Amino acid sequence: MTYGVTPVLGFPPPLTEDFPNYIQFQWNGVDLGAPNADTINFVGAGFTLVRGGSGVDDNTITITLG
Repeated sequence: MTYGVTPVLGFPPPLTEDFPNYIQFQWNGVDLGAPNADTINFVGAGFTLVRGGSGVDDNTITITLG
Protein backbone atom coordinates (compact mmCIF):
# COMPACT_ATOMS: atom_id res chain seq x y z
CA MET A 1 0.00 0.00 0.00
CA THR A 2 1.02 3.59 -0.63
CA TYR A 3 0.03 6.45 1.64
CA GLY A 4 0.22 10.19 1.05
CA VAL A 5 -0.57 13.48 2.73
CA THR A 6 -2.58 16.10 0.87
CA PRO A 7 -2.53 19.67 2.23
CA VAL A 8 -5.87 21.33 2.93
CA LEU A 9 -6.11 24.72 1.24
CA GLY A 10 -7.98 27.84 2.30
CA PHE A 11 -6.83 28.14 5.92
CA PRO A 12 -4.87 31.19 7.15
CA PRO A 13 -1.17 30.67 7.84
CA PRO A 14 -0.09 30.10 11.46
CA LEU A 15 0.45 33.21 13.53
CA THR A 16 3.96 34.41 14.30
CA GLU A 17 5.30 34.01 17.83
CA ASP A 18 5.24 37.77 18.46
CA PHE A 19 1.48 38.04 17.74
CA PRO A 20 -0.65 37.92 20.95
CA ASN A 21 -2.59 34.68 20.53
CA TYR A 22 -4.74 34.63 23.66
CA ILE A 23 -7.99 35.85 25.19
CA GLN A 24 -7.71 38.91 27.43
CA PHE A 25 -9.90 38.55 30.53
CA GLN A 26 -11.33 41.74 32.05
CA TRP A 27 -13.52 42.72 35.01
CA ASN A 28 -15.63 45.84 34.34
CA GLY A 29 -13.28 46.74 31.48
CA VAL A 30 -10.06 46.30 33.50
CA ASP A 31 -7.51 43.65 32.46
CA LEU A 32 -7.22 40.76 34.92
CA GLY A 33 -3.49 40.28 34.44
CA ALA A 34 -1.30 38.05 32.33
CA PRO A 35 -2.77 36.14 29.35
CA ASN A 36 -1.98 32.70 30.79
CA ALA A 37 -5.35 31.80 32.37
CA ASP A 38 -6.49 28.30 31.45
CA THR A 39 -9.63 28.04 33.61
CA ILE A 40 -12.75 30.17 33.95
CA ASN A 41 -14.57 29.56 37.23
CA PHE A 42 -18.17 30.87 37.51
CA VAL A 43 -19.38 30.91 41.11
CA GLY A 44 -22.91 31.83 42.14
CA ALA A 45 -26.28 31.78 40.48
CA GLY A 46 -27.48 33.31 37.25
CA PHE A 47 -25.52 34.93 34.47
CA THR A 48 -26.03 35.94 30.85
CA LEU A 49 -23.59 35.88 27.94
CA VAL A 50 -23.68 38.37 25.07
CA ARG A 51 -21.33 38.62 22.12
CA GLY A 52 -20.79 42.12 20.74
CA GLY A 53 -22.17 42.82 17.30
CA SER A 54 -19.83 45.22 15.51
CA GLY A 55 -17.04 47.73 15.86
CA VAL A 56 -14.99 47.67 19.04
CA ASP A 57 -17.29 45.03 20.56
CA ASP A 58 -17.15 42.69 17.56
CA ASN A 59 -14.88 40.17 19.29
CA THR A 60 -16.13 40.72 22.86
CA ILE A 61 -18.18 38.28 24.91
CA THR A 62 -19.77 39.99 27.92
CA ILE A 63 -20.85 37.90 30.91
CA THR A 64 -23.34 39.64 33.21
CA LEU A 65 -23.60 38.08 36.65
CA GLY A 66 -27.03 38.20 38.29
